[in-house]
Amino acid sequence: MGAEAEVMVQLQHTIPVLDVPSVVLIWMSNPQRQQFCNSLLAFAQKPSAFYGVFDGHGGLEAAAYVRKNVLRLFFRDTNFPETSEVDDAFLEGVESSLRKGFLLADLALADDCNVSSSSGTTALTALVLGRLLMVANAGDCRAVLCRNGDAIDMSQDHRPSYPSEKRRVEDLGGFIDDGYMNGILSVTRALGDWDMKLSRGSASPDCRARISTDCSDGGE
Repeated sequence: MGAEAEVMVQLQHTIPVLDVPSVVLIWMSNPQRQQFCNSLLAFAQKPSAFYGVFDGHGGLEAAAYVRKNVLRLFFRDTNFPETSEVDDAFLEGVESSLRKGFLLADLALADDCNVSSSSGTTALTALVLGRLLMVANAGDCRAVLCRNGDAIDMSQDHRPSYPSEKRRVEDLGGFIDDGYMNGILSVTRALGDWDMKLSRGSASPDCRARISTDCSDGGE
């Protein structure tokens, strides 16, 4: 990762904290973490957790900003759905809120004068609400779910070498040069990077959801 930071945020309520020694783990303060947990419980009266990995490039500012403002960006300002029923409408509402959170974070980085316009960060979040796991990803961080010894991909990299991403960038007026978007970035989606992004990059995440139907045996 070089001089850039990979920042992981873990916020939980009655769910074990994951031990990920390969990244720099930065906790929120206890009051912030408790406030976040209380917010999750207000949305769903069940065990809940939110994990985020923000892998910065072009400096530390973008990743640190998103980590600091994660509660506001992904929950307070997104009209997060309030229900205890995990049905189709709830899933659509959660996905819509996560997508809005990514876009709000991207715009906030453009507006904050303390964040360099050349600083950006990939973003991967995992939201757990009871039996629901929803992963949202923009960039090349990866989430993998282990189910009965099988590895299940919960995210897909966004790289210039992927034909679908290459077409999307070119359709927006950008270009791919030697495997880099606009000759600079090795990812085609990220938060920030406003000195070169304009309409050619994207902060829109891919979202994938899994629902466990039997917590005792890990089935779906």
